[in-house]
Amino acid sequence: MAHDGHPGIVRMKQRCREAVWWPKMNTHVEQLVLQCEACARSGKSVKPVQPPLQPIPWPARPWQHLQIDIAGEVFAAPSSHKYMIVAQDLHSKWSEVSCSSSVTSGVEHCVTFLYNSQSNGGVERFNRTTKEGIQASMAEGKSFAEAVRTTLCNYRATKHALTGTSPAELIICRKLILPLDNLKLPQASTHVATPPQAEDVATNQKAMKSYLDTKRKAKLPKFDVGHCARVKKPVRGHKLRPVLTEPLEIVKRIGPSTFQLRDGTKWNSRRLVHVFKVPAPSPETGSFIPDAPCSIEPDQNLDQPQTNHDFISPCLIWSKTIHHCGNDVTSEPPVIVGVYRIEDIERRKKRKFYGNRFSNSPRINEEESIVVESASSGIRESTDGISHDQSEAKESSASYRKLQSTSQEDKPKPKLIKVDKEETSPSITGFRFCDMEVLSSVFSLLRCGECGDFSLLFMEDNLKRKGCASTLRLLCEQCGWKHSFCTSKKQGKSFEVNRRIVYGMRTLGKGYAGARKFCTIMNMPPPPNEKAFLSNSRVIGRHMKAIAKETMKKAGEEVLSLKKDVNSSEGLPVNCGVSCDGTWQKRGYSSRNGCVTVISMDTGKVLDVEALSQGCKQCERHEQMDKNSLEYQMWRADHTTCKSNFQGSAPAMEPEGAERIFQRSVELHNLRYTEFYGDGDSKSFSRIKNIYQDAGILVEKKECIGHVQKRVGTALRKLKRDNPGLGGRGKLTDSLIDKLQNYYGIAIRCNVGNLAGMKKAIHASLMHCASSEARPLHDHCPTGSASWCKYQKDKANHTNLFKHGPGLPLPVIAKLKPEYIRLSENNLLQKCLHGKTQNQNESLNGMVWQRIPKEIYVGRETLELGLYDAVSYFNIGSMSIIKLFQALGIPSGKYTEEGCRLQDQLRVNIAQHKSKATTKKRRKVIRGLKKRKDDHNKQTEGVSYGPGQF
Repeated sequence: MAHDGHPGIVRMKQRCREAVWWPKMNTHVEQLVLQCEACARSGKSVKPVQPPLQPIPWPARPWQHLQIDIAGEVFAAPSSHKYMIVAQDLHSKWSEVSCSSSVTSGVEHCVTFLYNSQSNGGVERFNRTTKEGIQASMAEGKSFAEAVRTTLCNYRATKHALTGTSPAELIICRKLILPLDNLKLPQASTHVATPPQAEDVATNQKAMKSYLDTKRKAKLPKFDVGHCARVKKPVRGHKLRPVLTEPLEIVKRIGPSTFQLRDGTKWNSRRLVHVFKVPAPSPETGSFIPDAPCSIEPDQNLDQPQTNHDFISPCLIWSKTIHHCGNDVTSEPPVIVGVYRIEDIERRKKRKFYGNRFSNSPRINEEESIVVESASSGIRESTDGISHDQSEAKESSASYRKLQSTSQEDKPKPKLIKVDKEETSPSITGFRFCDMEVLSSVFSLLRCGECGDFSLLFMEDNLKRKGCASTLRLLCEQCGWKHSFCTSKKQGKSFEVNRRIVYGMRTLGKGYAGARKFCTIMNMPPPPNEKAFLSNSRVIGRHMKAIAKETMKKAGEEVLSLKKDVNSSEGLPVNCGVSCDGTWQKRGYSSRNGCVTVISMDTGKVLDVEALSQGCKQCERHEQMDKNSLEYQMWRADHTTCKSNFQGSAPAMEPEGAERIFQRSVELHNLRYTEFYGDGDSKSFSRIKNIYQDAGILVEKKECIGHVQKRVGTALRKLKRDNPGLGGRGKLTDSLIDKLQNYYGIAIRCNVGNLAGMKKAIHASLMHCASSEARPLHDHCPTGSASWCKYQKDKANHTNLFKHGPGLPLPVIAKLKPEYIRLSENNLLQKCLHGKTQNQNESLNGMVWQRIPKEIYVGRETLELGLYDAVSYFNIGSMSIIKLFQALGIPSGKYTEEGCRLQDQLRVNIAQHKSKATTKKRRKVIRGLKKRKDDHNKQTEGVSYGPGQF
């Protein structure tokens, strides 16, 4: 009754909900509509699936493979030009258009499959370009013949997206000169570009295929020989004619997505709709069993309904094939047609934007990392007149290398979250935010299991609530039946939900106050009290410390395996280089908490850390007591777990922590940290340089080139501040200081291992920026046509393209030279010949203070929790979260695992994007623009703020 008029799946569900309900109603309605022969013939219940694109291999030479098509009828053309014969060479994309008065021209050719223009896609796409170009030209008043010539000329002169070269260059071996080319400078050459390689064209084809398949939701066809399919023909005699044909058997597979049917026609799978046999019913449940064959025998009477098939919908059409062999009549087993399985049908989703199809092309990404090396200094060409760091063209980021080095058993391969296709899941897992009033109204609709009355009450036992874990009760008012249950599973002495919220708040940099505020805003009961919150935090901290130490132990083993060839003696300590840095919780030099980190320069992973704290609440309470009193002595004897592990000033934390770490390096990892990469801001090196003196080894100091580069900015800003007339427009501005600082770092990075070249490049950067049109100072810049200096490049090429800036006055240059001489001394640059930085330590410091806010003082336990959590995440990524839940005895869960995989994937993607040369260059350009804007605003506004000046 509900299916009268064939309303479709959605409307039939709506009509059924208004009158009746039964279990699995949605599934049964979908099955009924998909089994309906009339709905299948009309095309309402199922749509064809688009197959993946099949690119044609690129021909090796011109005119080897042509695509021909007839376009028309063109009504605006003369009578002799009603039809256009279009031909395109697949190698060069050179196209020809010839007009004809009839649709037949007597050319023998290979035809494509019916209604599958994609197999002749190149010329079909050119037809569209030709039509649009002719329409636009004729709209300007041009004749038909002139419009065709103009369109062809522009198409032949434009680079094609597939080959990267214009068709004219591949056919006539030169570029076409169009009116636009007359605007170019006389020095512009018209040389022929390098012919495309087959590998590059194949790469472009692969990128185009991937983009189109994603956009069209393409899938491989599930057809096979012996299956039945309906054909969707686009041409119909009248509007009420069925969209799909009768089922036809597939007798031959011609290609990946092309099939031949019983009637001899050949179709692409994009025009075919799969037809399946009806699955057999389950005698116990009366439901369909997938992939089960029909159990009707040939000798059974088809006129009488079978006992095990009485439930099949009357909408099904039974067909029986009768064969006449003389006087004998034989029948074949019946086949039920027009039935489709739910899992083989997907609703068409709304089209989404997937980005430009060429933006993620591997060929383009490779071109972004091409380095144009200078013959004299090994530096790369740049548009701003100075070289860029070659190290920017690295193949992968540090995050990618670290996460890839993690073993497969510990770290699953990152993948994006995929949403289940089913409307409902057979099992429910995880936590949900649920409104208790909604849940109470649902329980009020249920019958009591004892008396069957609708009198269930849903309540909460507030006395048994433990933080976010509540105890709920079901009570029947009629018979007194009751049942209690908790909203979370208990793990040890605490509940799972309480452990999760404590760890979640700590990773977000919040504590008990943050959890309480969150529960207040969400209209939830308060979290565990402060004592329970700290107790859970201590348990989590102990397990996280063990996980972090395990990751650091494995990091040390990786260094040993990399250095075993250098020191082949078994059991002896191995020498390696590390970067060491200290960081403090409070800004300034008065922090009571700090930590020191040591990271391997070979693997980029943390080897050891040390948390330092001056604070202990118990010691502070007894600080005013008499040290000689009996009460103080008794307290001191019982105070064995002091939270303070350092006595001294905040700046002294870094040397102390570095000394402790270096002293236990051999015992912990069997490593000697013989190369110290530091920033030079503290006395750390003086404290550790003689650590291995007993073995006859002195620690060697290496400078972080990032911090050395910052010395330029610090020195020039101090010089500008001490000399008031040194700044201003046309002089030493903030943007120029950043530019000089950037060029100083580039000069160091591009001359790794070359002390003389490094000094020369540093002085060349200063003189290059100080040069003007009236006073060129490019004597230190590399010469030749391959130089990064555009002035020297113009000089070698006999051109005049470079335009000087305003430069710097001679008094300003005289002030800057002593600073540059000091910053280019041999003893400083020799420590920078390695070309390495301490940025990995700065990244780890940022992760630590994301978990521990700098604004709120915390104790040593909380400091260590944040430190070890950051170390674990830095070394192995989000796998540290999974390991923590395993140590706590808590199942990680589906959504936690999927979220961790997604988080690692996003971390790698963002790091890969930021490590690209183009992204780094863009950041420098944006920073320079901001500095110039600030300089302009300060000069326009004057002094607007100063202590005591107004």
